[in-house]
Amino acid sequence: MVNSVSSIFLLSDGQDDGADIKIKNLLKTTYQQLQEESFTIHSFGFGNDHDGPLMQKIAQIKDGSFYFVEKNDQVDEFFIDALGGLFSVVAQDLTIKIEINRQNELFQKFFKNSYISKTYGHMWKIINQNQELRININQIFSGVSKDFIFELTVPKSEIKDLQDFERNLETINVQLTARPVDSMLQTLKESKLVLTLFTDNEQSKGSLSYRRSHQIC
Repeated sequence: MVNSVSSIFLLSDGQDDGADIKIKNLLKTTYQQLQEESFTIHSFGFGNDHDGPLMQKIAQIKDGSFYFVEKNDQVDEFFIDALGGLFSVVAQDLTIKIEINRQNELFQKFFKNSYISKTYGHMWKIINQNQELRININQIFSGVSKDFIFELTVPKSEIKDLQDFERNLETINVQLTARPVDSMLQTLKESKLVLTLFTDNEQSKGSLSYRRSHQIC
């Protein structure tokens, strides 16, 4: 089976006068285009005369690693490490879509004014302010799990009574699309965040509380 995973190995043993400015400008103009392509960049700096911070920045653009080759006998070890990562890739072009379930009638009744109030990390892309977010992932490796965190703000509701069919409320819809390396077809998975609603002791102020009954997976 042909391995469809692509990668670039960038090697440098020194600095060209003035080249760092040209490279930084090039990275700024091509950054978005690079994000749309599925490959990794691994950079290797030999000796002490290369621009380590710049090489590391280039590698990070495409989820790669920077290797400082202090001695030539380290080359084999670093190349094996980088190549091993290529063969561990299980999927590419991953997109995670997170959307508040505003189309749901029960959501409109209880959580109408809810919104996504905070995200953690730079990977989030806002599609619809406070309602829909997306994350694009270049590649994912076998055995590796990733956590993406956001906060959902739910205003307090004054509800005096709940019917049984109203207690389990789908609040967040999640959709994952990915392209497995061993298939030409795209994989689609969907999940939901369901909150179980109840009133405070079903007696005093009749304020609406909730607990999570299912995790987004």
